[in-house]
Amino acid sequence: MAYPTIISTNAAFPVFNIMTLVSAVNDMCTVSKQRRTLSRLTTQQLTDIGITPQQRATECNRCLWQIGQTI
Repeated sequence: MAYPTIISTNAAFPVFNIMTLVSAVNDMCTVSKQRRTLSRLTTQQLTDIGITPQQRATECNRCLWQIGQTI
C-alpha cells in the first residue's frame, strides 16, 4: 500500500498528517495479526488454501512495513 506523505515538506513548520499515520499503523497491526495467524497454520491447512510452507516462511519473515508488496 502506498501512503501519502506523513510529514509535510515544509521544513520550518512540519505538519503531521495524523489520519495517514493512524491508517498506516492500523494496517500494520492488521497485517501483523494475519501473519501471526498464518504462522500457526498446519501443513494441511496451508495445502487447503494453496500456500506452501516456504511461502508461509517468506511472508512471516517480512518486515512489518512491507505491506502489499509482492514476494
